[in-house]
Amino acid sequence: MQAAGFHFGHDASGALVDGGGLRRFLDKERRSRVKHAIGLSADDLREILAGAGDDTLVGLSSTQGLPLFPDPGVGLTLDGGKSANAAAYFQRLPADHPYHKFITWMPDLAKRDGVLVEEGLFPHRSRLNEGANRSYETLGMVAGQFTRMAQSQQRDGTLTLDGQTYRARFYQHHFLHAQYAAWTGSPTAKSLVITGDGGIGPSFWGGGVYFWTPGEKLLPVTPSDAWLGWFYDTVSSMVGFGQSGGAGKLMGLAPYGRPLYLDASMIGTRLQVSDGYRLSMPQIIQRWLGKFGIDSTALPTWDLFKDRPPTVIADIAASAQLIIELNIQELARAAVAIAQRADFAFENITLSGGVALNCPANSNLAVTLNTPVLVPPAINDEGLSIAAAVAAYFDQTGAYPTAPRDYAEAAYIGSDVSQAEIEAAAATHGFTRATSKPSVQDAADALLRGDAVGVCVGRAEVGPRALGHRSILANPGLTDSWEAVNHLKLREPWRPFAPAVLKERSPDYFDRGPDESRFMLFNYRCNSKMLPATTHYDHSSRVQHVSPETGILYDVLVRLEQLGAPPVVLNTSFNGPGVPIVDSAEDAFAEAAKLGIKHILTDFGFYSAP
Repeated sequence: MQAAGFHFGHDASGALVDGGGLRRFLDKERRSRVKHAIGLSADDLREILAGAGDDTLVGLSSTQGLPLFPDPGVGLTLDGGKSANAAAYFQRLPADHPYHKFITWMPDLAKRDGVLVEEGLFPHRSRLNEGANRSYETLGMVAGQFTRMAQSQQRDGTLTLDGQTYRARFYQHHFLHAQYAAWTGSPTAKSLVITGDGGIGPSFWGGGVYFWTPGEKLLPVTPSDAWLGWFYDTVSSMVGFGQSGGAGKLMGLAPYGRPLYLDASMIGTRLQVSDGYRLSMPQIIQRWLGKFGIDSTALPTWDLFKDRPPTVIADIAASAQLIIELNIQELARAAVAIAQRADFAFENITLSGGVALNCPANSNLAVTLNTPVLVPPAINDEGLSIAAAVAAYFDQTGAYPTAPRDYAEAAYIGSDVSQAEIEAAAATHGFTRATSKPSVQDAADALLRGDAVGVCVGRAEVGPRALGHRSILANPGLTDSWEAVNHLKLREPWRPFAPAVLKERSPDYFDRGPDESRFMLFNYRCNSKMLPATTHYDHSSRVQHVSPETGILYDVLVRLEQLGAPPVVLNTSFNGPGVPIVDSAEDAFAEAAKLGIKHILTDFGFYSAP
């Protein structure tokens, strides 16, 4: 038995599972070379469904409020769905809306018709959770999970491709965020799952939901009425970072400021902070900063690449970060209170959705709770296709497909590269393979000299973090590495870089964090002065723990330690500005040539340009 999953929203992707686990995965961003790509083509669907039987159930997903727009000739029907036209939809968006950039791979956009499944089709209230969003205290008094909610997270339909019709099932957005996290991060343990992202929607499903997993079955508990992603994205845009990708920059800027604008009235549910939903997010922020005499519409402008961040901008970033962290703590406390009232004994708390990409908030939660906090790698929308396939498989069989055995099986599921592809791309772009010594030795020597090294090995990582298969490495012990790699990637000079470290040696360099951080989604304090290029302004570091399963990056770290250096490297994504992380061998060598990276480490040798 097989099941497929397709996510048509931004960070589009496709997946196929059977009883043995994940069999195929397609990342549209990497494949199309369009960052956060929206939509899937008929060829994408064919690649995932190749050889699938008539009994294959297809799970479907999109970003909240964004219709599914398949290629012309692909049939799509969903119970309760509304017809939508792509050209008409995108014409209604403001000219500066980031979605316009995410569809540039679709030259035939105007020809696409699709289906919109509105959030209002999914029940989210009952007499047991009515009014639970009045405050975090009342949220924590919810009486347990609800059968009606558990049975109403999907809408049935059909998908027709090349004359073959498959049964299809569209799943609620946050149900899939939780499904991905529970299956990938905690497949056998009882887990309390908390989701949160930038969505709002017409109901308080939009921003986040609580779930738990008794007996490996995912059950929704109640919407959390979260608003934190919406808030963080709006502040990011307001201070000059734009509407796409600004949240990560705001997180990086926060340590340069002081949380002088912390306001207790900003700690609460969306119902509370918006005065009963009467205020929009810009109005909420304007009122918040207005209390401190700051006009949010007249903040100082600055050149992100040349100027030091203005003090008021840095202090706003620090204050927004603390507001996020305190709200997440309250969300977690409410979730724990619900579980205790319902006598649900859980072994961990698992986070999912875009809000869980906030590494300082994750770490703060991990060190303040007595329960382990897990954050899998593709908690952004990219993981929704995997979740849709898993949910569809469960609906067909009553059991889950085999979950990843370890962190490597969870992370390294993207496109593979062959020796022939490496050799062809190297020749095309003027790189030659070194033969005088082992490639790991060559890489270590280059890093110790202060050179940057690109890595293109094995299957690509899933999710937004580079984890050593499509990475750029540099020497963290050289002060100049921070500036040099930011210049290489044309990034703002104040943005930090993350270290990758041998897991068993991590306590020698980092503390104040969870026991494990495989996916670079937790912050630690750097307790060493030997790593200036990966130590942020507040002495924090976003750590990746590396073990043999990681692949060749582990061998590089071992070799560095043998040579007397710390077993730590600066690890950043292998891409330039405005483009996704490299995927194929051709992507890697072409991007290296464009950025001026002279060395690329592969499973088949160490390549250098003149």
